[in-house]
Amino acid sequence: MIKSQSRLALYASAALWNLSMGMFQVLIPLYALSLGFSIVKIGTIVALPVLGEVVARFVGSALSDRFGEARILQGCYLLMALSGLALLGADSYLHLLGAQTLANCSRSIFWSSVQSLASQLPGASMGKKLGLVTGSTTRGPWLGLTLVASRRRGPDYGTASWRRKASSRAGRHTS
Repeated sequence: MIKSQSRLALYASAALWNLSMGMFQVLIPLYALSLGFSIVKIGTIVALPVLGEVVARFVGSALSDRFGEARILQGCYLLMALSGLALLGADSYLHLLGAQTLANCSRSIFWSSVQSLASQLPGASMGKKLGLVTGSTTRGPWLGLTLVASRRRGPDYGTASWRRKASSRAGRHTS
């Protein structure tokens, strides 16, 4: 029972982390756009933190070997929570860049730790274990994107779309 609980906890936490990351990747540019930032500033908010991700992956792997995957994953989840809190208070370019940097640091240490921890689980073959981790984490961004999209479109989106199509057709038939 303990083995299946730890497996479930790993897969569920990985999916939840990736759900957060999926929402974050959509919300940052949309929020920056709503603040009136130029496309160049939005591009740098998204792209600059990714440059540091390569170095952070090596650091994350070394820390994972030194302190253990479970502790590093806890740190990863903490960084994601901090990036969400930073996003709540972000009202300038530097604040958004900081929130995005925290999220990317979390992402850079996540993958090596979660894959290493999954490989240590008892049971199935290595390919099956890593496939289950990948499967549970890939559901996260899709669900995150869906949640963000459903909140962004508003309650009248379907009705407004139907009215627009109907008026467009009516206009074609009357002219």
